[in-house]
Amino acid sequence: MGPSAAGEDPTRFYRADIDGLRAIAVLAVVLFHLDPVKLTGGFAGVDIFFVISGFLIGGQIDAGLAAGRFSMASFYAKRIRRLYPALVVTVLITLAASVPLLFPTEVMRVGKAAVATMTYTSNFYFYQAADYFSEGDIRPLLHTWSLAVEEQFYLVFPVLLFALHRYAPRWKLPAVAGMVLVSLVYAGWLVERDSDAAFFFSVTRFWEFGAGALLALARPRVLAPRVADGAAFAGLAAVGGSILLLSEVSPVPGPVALPLVLGSALVIHAGASSPIVAGRWLSLPPLVFVGRISYSLYLVHWPIVVLVRANYGPETAPLGLAAMFAGSLVAAWLLYRFVECPARRLPIARYRQQIFTFGAGSTALVAVLAVVLLSNGGLADKRERQSSRLIAYLDYDAQTRFRAGTCLINAEADKEDDAFDARHCIPPPVAGREQVLLIGDSYAAQYYQALHATFPRLQIAQVTATGCRPLLAAEGADRCVGLIRMGLKRLVRRRDFAAIILAGRWREEEVGALVRTVRYLKRRTGRVYVVGPPVEYRMPLPRLLALAQTRGEGRMVADARELERVKRIDHAMEAAVGAAGGNVRYVSVLRAMCDAGRCVTQTRSGAPAQFDYGHLTYEGALLVVDRLRDAGRLKLLAQANAASRRSLSGAPERRK
Repeated sequence: MGPSAAGEDPTRFYRADIDGLRAIAVLAVVLFHLDPVKLTGGFAGVDIFFVISGFLIGGQIDAGLAAGRFSMASFYAKRIRRLYPALVVTVLITLAASVPLLFPTEVMRVGKAAVATMTYTSNFYFYQAADYFSEGDIRPLLHTWSLAVEEQFYLVFPVLLFALHRYAPRWKLPAVAGMVLVSLVYAGWLVERDSDAAFFFSVTRFWEFGAGALLALARPRVLAPRVADGAAFAGLAAVGGSILLLSEVSPVPGPVALPLVLGSALVIHAGASSPIVAGRWLSLPPLVFVGRISYSLYLVHWPIVVLVRANYGPETAPLGLAAMFAGSLVAAWLLYRFVECPARRLPIARYRQQIFTFGAGSTALVAVLAVVLLSNGGLADKRERQSSRLIAYLDYDAQTRFRAGTCLINAEADKEDDAFDARHCIPPPVAGREQVLLIGDSYAAQYYQALHATFPRLQIAQVTATGCRPLLAAEGADRCVGLIRMGLKRLVRRRDFAAIILAGRWREEEVGALVRTVRYLKRRTGRVYVVGPPVEYRMPLPRLLALAQTRGEGRMVADARELERVKRIDHAMEAAVGAAGGNVRYVSVLRAMCDAGRCVTQTRSGAPAQFDYGHLTYEGALLVVDRLRDAGRLKLLAQANAASRRSLSGAPERRK
């Protein structure tokens, strides 16, 4: 990540205004991680760092080549000297803190991530581990993906510049500009097809580094102070606007990030003029201080946030957020003062071999510690082993249970192994068997296997996509909306469904659209079931149950329950859907799970009812469906199942 690019040779390249810009970037990232609702685009601070990094490091490489003193060995020794000491300390402390603060399964996962971090492959590791259901995973080293992206860029870029300088110096700018353009086009293409890959892959970020490098290589004329001030404020407006307006659903790092990247480059270029007002603002001592410790602050803040929230829930109180922020600042200063600064004073010419040895040795040390953790079950103690069954559900195989990749498609990924399989998910009609349509998002997919087990004679068509509620006016990614519309319009018109089941992670503002949808469907099927939301939690339920068990804190689960918010949605939906009348039925999952403020959290077998903040386990879904059936809320499904059984045994078919 860009903080690592804080001037390899500060006497030659140091500019206080760039430290100020770096401060804006790291503060945006930290505040976003503390409260993503308040600063939705704060993650874009990473992209600002990439531009700064390209400008500083690209300029240094070019200057070294022009002076005939550039050395690949010295360049990478400087990178190790600059990055590794603080990174090694952060990784080792995170590993040590994870053992008492996390459960064994999570500790082993952190161990694997630590090895990927030290080898600068964590972007690939986290991409491989990412899926729609991994949101609640405890990943204190997740932020190191950006460090990996940066170092992968610097495996390629120095070689490219060296070759161009020696063999085609006139093509230096056109070649780098071409790299920027190709990377930008590829990012725009990939972000629409696999947003996770676009986010984590280094090639889709090369254009951001390249934009900064182009500025350094082109050496544009220094602007007049008045012009520079206008340019700097325009750049800051683009940067600030992006941080405020972007969100986690924005297609970054595609063309939507252009204002942010160009704005950052504009601020850097304008700052070369002196004195200017914007430059003085960015050079204020508090901003410069944060800019100087930005690499350490980036390293330490995320493990602090993750480990605190893993044990106390997603803290949103101002005092708690302020405490995490202050703790991050203090830890960052200590890391900067006692690790970064001493390491940066080591002369490369004298200690180059020792620096390479340190890099290899520290990587080996982390790998050995990771192997120890993996081979000893995350160093589990007796109490943690007693909670092992609960914790195992943190690795719940929702992909298989929800039929992800075939019948539940990821709306954000247009991949070959994630395509809706109509033949498999919408079985052809069979004489004597009633058909039911289950349509919605992952909150619908969670019921498929439980419905199939409870009503085995029914043919259940599953049309589900993440992030899209089953509404005629569905909103979301194109492939998600397209699938929902296919199910509600074309499929419903072509098939005679005994019932249509609508389920999703409903929002209060969608109640009107839901009513319009059920009024449309009630004329086209025997029964419309609208399945309400389950109770939700502020952290994964298995982790809550295990924490409550190991700590003996019975109220912990109830305190983390978001009951009132779900109640409001449940009551609003029940009233609106009930008014639709006729063959429309509202099914309250909340009432099936909760009574008088007490909610079922485990089945009789001891399995958690939910495996994350809200999705039901197979056992939990079975429990809910059984309770709804026993309460007579799924009467038509039971009748249709019985009719199918009689028909298959030779009795005349009858629908009630």
